[in-house]
Parts: sequence; C-alpha cells; structure tokens
Amino acid sequence: MADPLLSIRDLRVEYRSGFGPGRRVVRAVDGVSLTIARGETLAVVGESGSGKTTVSRSIFGLTPVRAGRVLLDGLDITRPNRFGRQELSRRVQMVFQDPYTALDPRMTVHDSVAEPLVIAGEYRRDEVIRMLDLVGIGGLAGRRPAALSGGQRQRVVIARALIRRPDLVVLDEPVSALDVSVRAQVLDLIARLQDELGLSYLFVSHDLAVVRHVSDRVAIMQHGRIVEQGGTAEVFDAPKEEYTARLLAAAPTPDPRDRTWLHPVEHVMESADRGI
Repeated sequence: MADPLLSIRDLRVEYRSGFGPGRRVVRAVDGVSLTIARGETLAVVGESGSGKTTVSRSIFGLTPVRAGRVLLDGLDITRPNRFGRQELSRRVQMVFQDPYTALDPRMTVHDSVAEPLVIAGEYRRDEVIRMLDLVGIGGLAGRRPAALSGGQRQRVVIARALIRRPDLVVLDEPVSALDVSVRAQVLDLIARLQDELGLSYLFVSHDLAVVRHVSDRVAIMQHGRIVEQGGTAEVFDAPKEEYTARLLAAAPTPDPRDRTWLHPVEHVMESADRGI
C-alpha cells in the first residue's frame, strides 16, 4: 500500500498488575502491524480481551506503548507532545460504543456538537447547523440527551466527532449498544459520510455480519496478535487460519427471512416513517 494514512508498525503494549516482587507484566498487544489507506475501512475483529480496543487506543496515545510506532501521514504520533495532541485531536477522532454515556446530560445537542470547535477557538454556528443537518438531526439542536432515542444520540456523537473534519475516525463497536431496528440506519449514515467527507475508518467490532458489510479489509486478532488479515471477502470466504475459521463458524447466523442486516439501505427506506 503506497503512502497509507495510518501505519502501525510492530506495536507492543504492556500493562503491569500487582505490586512489589510479585508484580506481573501482561502483554496486551504483541507485534501488531496495520495500515489504513485514505478512504478505506479496516475492521479489527476479535473476542473480548483480544487486544483490538487497545490497538485503537494506542492511536491516541492512551496506552503504555512498549515498542513499535504509530504513524499518521508518515509522522510519528506514538507519544505525542502537547502540540502533537492538539493536532492529533483535529485529525483523528473516535466514536464510542455507548451513546448513553458519551454525552453530557446537561448540554443541548447544539452545544455538544459545538464543544470541540469552542475548545479549539473555531466556533461557527453555521458549521454546527450544517453538521447536524448532515447527520439527519437538524431539528433536534435544542434538545438534551434525555429527550433523544439511542439512534439519535449516536448521531450526535458522530456529528461531534466529525465537526473538525478529521481524516481518520475510530469506530469502537459503534452500533452494538443500539436496538437492531436502528443499527442499519446508523451504519448507512456512517457509509454515506465516508463517501461525502472522504473519511478513513478503523472499525473495531466483534459483530462479523456488520464487519462483512462495512469493511474493505479485515484483521483478526487473538491474544494480542493478528492471526490473519486481508480483503474482507477473501478472509470470510476462504480463511487461512484455524482460529479465523472457528470464529466465523461460531458467529450467529442471521434469520434468512430478515434481510435488514445485509441490506441496511433498504431497511432505512422501510423504516423512514418511524422517526428513529
């Protein structure tokens, strides 16, 4: 891959537990290397404790990196200084799993989305309104989180993450906390915004049906290591590693009568009048 937007090279992350001579060292990530191209969606998949979330947090300098490097457009962001963190927050953002805890209950939708601009000294009301319209909640600017559905809250979280026009968005299980009837709409929104804004995504998930639909490439993690990676169709249809095959075999099979997991756009059209 020529000139990737993000490059993670031989990343090792360790945590220490306990005190004194009995203190243990746990290697949460062990030699992970990944790249993400501009406009691409890379999914990182694994069971709980596989290290996938630790990898995503390393991009933000939030984990104790023991070795390796994280490069954004060729610039080392593994251990950013204060200036580096400010620039990093502009170019890389995260959408968290739970929209119910991601928003300040005292702030209106407008104020939540505007907050990153206010902190950066870049506030423009018209830009906030435009972003709210872009994610489909333009009429909810004055509401607070308690008055919103789960899908609406996640749209607020997405709008806030995109308000400063980042290059890369880390999506950490972005629909797992939502009702099944809402997931397809949010996934469709994420895909549309990628096309319109030229975004790159790191999609962290354990939901293989979702990953197969949204990702260009996939990396399978187990015990802190990547055991297999490649094009999504290639990995899903012809896995080379036994662990990947077992993971795919253990995934729940969708009800063949329910096509919403496979066709989110059609589901959105059918559900448009629900106000979700």
